[in-house]
Amino acid sequence: MQNELYIVADAIKALRESRGLTQEQLAEKADISVSHLAKIETHARAMGMKTYIRLLEAMDRSVGICLQGGFYMPGKAETGEKTVRFASKKC
Repeated sequence: MQNELYIVADAIKALRESRGLTQEQLAEKADISVSHLAKIETHARAMGMKTYIRLLEAMDRSVGICLQGGFYMPGKAETGEKTVRFASKKC
């Protein structure tokens, strides 16, 4: 279960970076604190579904599309040492 949480957090970070957003910009758009987002991205805190939805909506992503099929399909983005694969090209 913990690996899945890391994958989701890494995907959020990769999506944020691919959109050219800073943590501050995304946190403001999603109406969460910067420290909360930083803790999510560094695996120090798990996020709830409500926060996940807020983050996706703040990046103009459809929750339904992102939830289909997990995070292991084409459309990878590099995040440090890890490679994150998004659920679809739309996510």
